Amino acid sequence: MRIDCPLPAALTPVPAQTCPFRFDQIVRLAFQRRQPASAPPFANLAAIQSLASWQTLLDANDDTKIVLSPIFAGFTIPSSEAQTTGGNDNSTFAGLPEYNGEGSVTCPGVFTNMAPAIKRAMDALTQETLPSSTGLSNLTTYLINRDGYIFEVNPVTAGGAVGTAYKGIDIYNFRLGSVGSEGFNSKNSNPFSFNMPPNWADYLTSVKPAFDPLTDLVPTA
Repeated sequence: MRIDCPLPAALTPVPAQTCPFRFDQIVRLAFQRRQPASAPPFANLAAIQSLASWQTLLDANDDTKIVLSPIFAGFTIPSSEAQTTGGNDNSTFAGLPEYNGEGSVTCPGVFTNMAPAIKRAMDALTQETLPSSTGLSNLTTYLINRDGYIFEVNPVTAGGAVGTAYKGIDIYNFRLGSVGSEGFNSKNSNPFSFNMPPNWADYLTSVKPAFDPLTDLVPTA
């Protein structure tokens, strides 16, 4: 929850919405370590739309490397829930609850028929997402939907304006559950989930690249 003090002279204008903004079905994740603001992974729109830019990061052997998940289904993003104090009791004025902000969200999904080698490799992502001494995760993700749109953060500059660079979405506590099976004629399943802060989508944007991220991105060893 952002509080301006003192309050601005007038209410903040709300821009008119001219286009819908929707995720549809998210079916793939691309993971990358948190990058410094001084060296964003994609410097501009042309870079994040370029297959060559993505392939360079897939082939990298340093902190800039991007790794891809298998394609999956059943992934959902819940809305945050209000965090309040009191309400209809003597702890607050007139018994009104006090709004303290929004809670974090947990996003679940399921991989099906995942090979054990892929499970072992993805398990290594968990250590990257545990909050450090600074309270920050070291891992970000790019969301890719069934139509090939990529969702990422278009961060603000030091002056507070929306910049031209693009980076991944901060995630925390990535977990990949052990394999399960319902038996006859059923698929194996590995549930997964991760947490995101309540304001995770405030500077989110979508990009339609000049390639198909579901078929043209080639994972590297």
